[in-house]
Amino acid sequence: MNDLWHPFFDNDLEFADKLSSVILPGNQLLVSGVTDLLLVIDPSSSSYNILGNMPHPLTGHCQVLLDEDTVLIIGGLFKNHTLSSKSYFYDIPSNSFKNGPSLLVPRYLHRQSVIVLRLG
Repeated sequence: MNDLWHPFFDNDLEFADKLSSVILPGNQLLVSGVTDLLLVIDPSSSSYNILGNMPHPLTGHCQVLLDEDTVLIIGGLFKNHTLSSKSYFYDIPSNSFKNGPSLLVPRYLHRQSVIVLRLG
């Protein structure tokens, strides 16, 4: 495993499927999961920065880039193994979270796909 992950996962691949990531503008990767740390990774330099802490440690959640400044974090599993019906908006410029809408049904290990259609 790349030394980049060593401080967080002690070279243990067991956690790899519990992370969630989304590509940010500038080809950086926003990564969260297992702990409450929110990281931004620059693959071109194999460097990372800890941005701060999520409202709760989550695994199996989903992250969606809504626009250049906002990531939606949806569902997941809390540390006490209960499913989350929460969502959060992460504001990139201010490095802050606010509560999003509650899900009708808790979600865990769900994913998203983005499809861009060009009409005309």
